[in-house]
Parts: sequence; structure tokens; C-alpha cells
Amino acid sequence: MRKPRVPHRPTIDPGGGRVDGALGTRTWAERWRLETQGIVKRLSYEPDRLEGYFRIGQEHRAWTIITRKYGEPFESFAEFCAYEQPWGLGMKLDDIRPYIEALHHTRPVDVAVRSLLGMDASQPSAVGETTRSAVFEIGKEFFSRSGRWLCTDIGSRTVTVIKKDMPDDRWYAGPPYAVAEVVFDEDDMGGCVATYEEAVARWDDEFVAAERERVAPPGTRPSHHSS
Repeated sequence: MRKPRVPHRPTIDPGGGRVDGALGTRTWAERWRLETQGIVKRLSYEPDRLEGYFRIGQEHRAWTIITRKYGEPFESFAEFCAYEQPWGLGMKLDDIRPYIEALHHTRPVDVAVRSLLGMDASQPSAVGETTRSAVFEIGKEFFSRSGRWLCTDIGSRTVTVIKKDMPDDRWYAGPPYAVAEVVFDEDDMGGCVATYEEAVARWDDEFVAAERERVAPPGTRPSHHSS
């Protein structure tokens, strides 16, 4: 006697999303998943980046926008982490947590991320919350001699940033970001200030010229050779 045929269940294409997808949309969430999967594969080298992606994922509950292999929603963040790639992260939450806990011993980890991972959100960092420079905060602008920047991630001795030299802020929605991220080391960080007023006072005409070029409409930016 033949066994009854089991109906074929088509799998869902996880998609690659778009780097310019609007925050909270499916295309953004698909790109967030893809980028986060890549970081998990290199987790021992990039716990700082994973914290940044978990922070923005928590803010917009990215794992609730995407689905499992056959289209069902993830029931929890822990399930999303453990679920096989390319639909989940392919790594259990209990295996991810130690990397973020180790990171927290070198500098403060975002409270929302600690809560998401089941860490004690009230536990202070081993180095203290005050050790993070007042200039750098994830998602906040800061300034250097060459203009305006956005901090996207903070490491123990470096920060990851993007240059804000486009007049349309939609370029800077993320992660993932539509513009390239760069890393500032301790020497770079020493040449930065927190406010526009500090930048003007410190660098005067050179900084103001950089800002004027940033906000000038296309085709109207002044020539660098003009007097």
C-alpha cells in the first residue's frame, strides 16, 4: 500500500533587502538580517558591530517583520537567533550572549541590547559608564576639522563612523547604511568635538567652509579654486 503523498511546501526566499530600505520595512529588515548573519559568522572579531545591529533591530523589532522557512513568523528573538540560515542567524542566543558579556567588560553595552539578550540590564560595565567619551554616542553627530560625522558603533579603542557630506539625511538611515563606514582610532578621536559651536570655535573658517559645501545644492557648490 502506497504511503500518502506529503504536500510540497515551498520555502520562502529570504531576500537580500535594500541598503536604502526605509527603517521598519520588509526590505530594510531583510537587509538587516543578511548583514547580521554575516557578522555572526565573524562574531569573535566583530562583537561591537553585532551590538549595533541588535540595537537597531530591537528598536524596530526587525525579526517580527521577516519570516521562517515556510512563511511563519518568528515567535521570539531567541527563535530567530537559533533558526537556520538564511532565514535566521543559525546561532543560539546562549552562544551569542558570552561575546556581548565579554564586550561589556571592556566598555558599556547598550541597555536595550543587554535586556534583549537576557543579560542583567542594570549591571554596570567593568570599566564604568563614564569611560565612554562624551563626544561619541551611537546615532549621534559629532564634528572634526573636515566636517560633520555620524557615530554608528563604539568599540573599546575605536569608533565606527560615516561622513555626513550629503544634504539628504535619508542616506544616513541604518544600519545597514547606504554610505561607507570608516573606523576612527584613538588619534582620530582626539581631533573631534561634540558640538557645532565647538567646531567653529576650534577650526573657524576651515570648518565653516566644509559645512557650507555639505549643504550647498548640487551644481552650486563653490569651486575650491575660487578666491
